[in-house]
Parts: sequence; structure tokens; C-alpha cells
Amino acid sequence: MAPAVVGQAPKKPAIRPDAGPLDAGPLDAGPLDAKVRADLLQWNEAARTHVRSTAIVRGVLHVDSKSFEAAVAKTGYVQVRVAVRETIFGPVQPNASFRVFVRQKGVANKAWETSSEDVAAWEGKDRIVFLMMGDGGNHLTSDDKSHSTVEPTRKAIVRVRQREMLHRELLSKPLRQDRKLQKQAMRWVKRMTGGKDMQLEAFDGLEEMGAAATVEIIAAMDSRRALPEASITLQNRAKDRFEAARHHSPKLAVDAIAAILNQNTGESFGFIYNEASDAARASCVRGWTLYAHYLVAARDQQGPGKQATGKQAPGKKAPGK
Repeated sequence: MAPAVVGQAPKKPAIRPDAGPLDAGPLDAGPLDAKVRADLLQWNEAARTHVRSTAIVRGVLHVDSKSFEAAVAKTGYVQVRVAVRETIFGPVQPNASFRVFVRQKGVANKAWETSSEDVAAWEGKDRIVFLMMGDGGNHLTSDDKSHSTVEPTRKAIVRVRQREMLHRELLSKPLRQDRKLQKQAMRWVKRMTGGKDMQLEAFDGLEEMGAAATVEIIAAMDSRRALPEASITLQNRAKDRFEAARHHSPKLAVDAIAAILNQNTGESFGFIYNEASDAARASCVRGWTLYAHYLVAARDQQGPGKQATGKQAPGKKAPGK
């Protein structure tokens, strides 16, 4: 029994006639003129979803009927396979897979959640899928279903290819930084591995630099030196928090800095705050670096002396030499 329509045979894959040829190359999207570039550099949910993704593919979706029926009967995860037609970002492979959380039939979904009806309708459909590696395998990058699975119209394909072209270009360029904040961030990162007391002082210092120094902290974050103590405690600012503080066990400086950046900005580009692989760390740093380029673009648009985040750094401390 196919999950597309319970009790009926699965529909044939619906490949849109305007979806565009695949032999044009994954990044064949035409030139990035100034207008397109400025539009793409707006930080929004589409940009966030692309930056956070560890894989972006276009292909035909196939819903696992066994896990689908189990989730409809009792809330759980549904396995979905993607027969890949094009890899836009990430490892090239003939198939990709992910799992999606589905509530049991009759339980109300939040407006942005993927319902069992949404999942059922995926069967045999051609989609651009944004994936992020996590515990238990891939999952959809964004909780907002409208940004994680996109109908591959020619416009949508060109858009995602253009953004990927832009990201490759941005990553080939150095970040423009405020020199004073750059030196301050670099000194705090260096002190972080000088001993337990220095580690705690550096954590406080980077947090107090605030969102206004996000670009400079990101530029200094990729330190793979071991921390004296694998521990960091931050105020828990989550809306659904049940504890006043959040505790993590970062092994390396980069792990702790990612947690502090998340604390300062509310953004996340990979959970490496506890145990993490080198590949996960590299992916996280890549995401934060791209985010920094978006902030620089916003700062340029706002004009000299303005902060892209709209927040000022507290500046209560200066790092030791």
C-alpha cells in the first residue's frame, strides 16, 4: 500500500515540464548581476535554510510505507528516499534519504509543521530538498515546510543555483572586519586554551562582545585547540526552557565558540557544542562564515558606523594580552 493515498495505488511521479534540463550542469544559472546579488544577500528564511544545509538535492521522493503507517497510527518518524536527479550542494550520490516527524492522525499540527497529508503527497513528486545531518541521519533543514521541500520550477532551480554560486564566491573572499574588534576576538580565543580560569574569562569576554562583534568572532572561531575543561554554561534563553542555564561539553575551542555565537545571535549552523566530528565542525564553521558575509553585506547596505544586527557590543571587558 502506498502512503500517497491510503487505500489507493501510488500515483506516477509528476515531473514538471518547466523544471529545466539536468544536462546544463548543477550551477548553470547565468551571471550574478548586481540586482540579483543584492536580492540574494537579504538574510531571510530561504537564505538561512540554504546556509544551514549540509546537502541540497533535486530528485523524486519515495515515502517508506511501513514507517508512514506507523507514524499515522502513533506519532513518529517517516523515512523518505530521494532518487537524486541533481546534486546542488553536498556529496554526489544516486540516492539520499531523510526522516521527518509526523504526528498521529487526528492530532493537530502547528501551521508550519509537516503533516501526514503533506508527506503522503510527496510520493513520486519531483522536489528540491534541503537536508541537514543530525542525530540519526538527515532531516529537513528548516521546520518551515515551505522552505525545505520546494517545487522545482525553472525559477526555483535558477534561484537555488544562483545562491550556491554566490556562496562559493563569498567563501573565496576574506571577511571584512573591524580591526579593533578583530584583535579583541582573536585575543579572547587565544586565552581560551590557556587554563581553566582563562577559559572562563574568555567565554565571558566573547559573550559580552555581543552580536555587534559577530563577524569578528566568526573570523576567529576555527581554533581546533583543546579546551582545558570540556564545559561551558550559558543562560538558557529558549522560550520553552525548563532550566535557567544550558550546559554543554565542548572539547575544542571551536565547539565552545559556536555555542557562544548561538547565544549571541540566536542562529545555529550545526550542533557541535558537545561531541562532534571534524567534518561536522568544518560544516558548522562554513555556515557561520557564510552568515558573516551576509552580515557584512547588511552592514554595507546600512552605511558606515551601523551594525547589521542592530545591537551594540557591551564592551565591559578587554581581553588580556
